[in-house]
Amino acid sequence: VRAQAGSGLSGWQDRRSSLVVWVTTAARQQDTSWQRFYRSGPRAFLPLYCQHGSLVWYDKRARIKQLSALRNAQLHKAISQAFPARLGEYEVLAKGEYALVRRHAQQNVIPG
Repeated sequence: VRAQAGSGLSGWQDRRSSLVVWVTTAARQQDTSWQRFYRSGPRAFLPLYCQHGSLVWYDKRARIKQLSALRNAQLHKAISQAFPARLGEYEVLAKGEYALVRRHAQQNVIPG
């Protein structure tokens, strides 16, 4: 759509990355996601089906690489220290590291 409208795009590599951690929780999740903001970046919980959810942790690339290299038990400990207690009991199932790229449309409104 952007290309058809003739709007350009600028972008750059962000200094932060994100770690997405798939978890299963002791309690069935509600349909509410939550997010907290920290100097290093936001941390969020996104509910999925049944007792599953995704934790998203934004931080400096080096910190995310460090977290991504941890075994699940070590990562569980780091999450428990960094995320709010409202998460409750959970088990780490899988994780993925994602570099962030900022993008900005050069034109947000196209006449016509």
